[in-house]
Amino acid sequence: MSKSEKGGALGEQLGDAAENYFKQGLCCSEAMLKAAVDVYAPEQGDQVVRFASALCGGMGNNKATCGVFTGGALALSLFTDGAVGKQRDTRIKPASADFQERLAAEVGGHVCEELLSNMGMLNWNKRMCRLLTRHGAEVLAEVIDQYHLSPDKNPSK
Repeated sequence: MSKSEKGGALGEQLGDAAENYFKQGLCCSEAMLKAAVDVYAPEQGDQVVRFASALCGGMGNNKATCGVFTGGALALSLFTDGAVGKQRDTRIKPASADFQERLAAEVGGHVCEELLSNMGMLNWNKRMCRLLTRHGAEVLAEVIDQYHLSPDKNPSK
């Protein structure tokens, strides 16, 4: 599937934004969330991006889940109306699971340390991390589109 088909024009826009934020020095989780805020919920502002900072490099460089996955999960939270528990939009959990499963299947896992090991020398200057961030954003846009998620079309509003 070409990059323009993944999530349509918004997929390409989200991918471009995430990759550019990564190039500017944001880590993978921050770049994923900032791109999603910019594309889907600019009224949230940059304040929410700080919530992704502790997830950088596999949850604080702790050999855990890659920030592309955790940042994408945080980005899906933009599509809730603030309700929690049983009032939460029921599409968010399956959308998050689908995003995680699709991306893991495409890139060969979700653990940061293992992904970095598989990248080896190809990841010089974090080139492969940047491309993974872009690809993750494109997959995220595809999932958002598939589940018909929109900050202004939440069914509980």
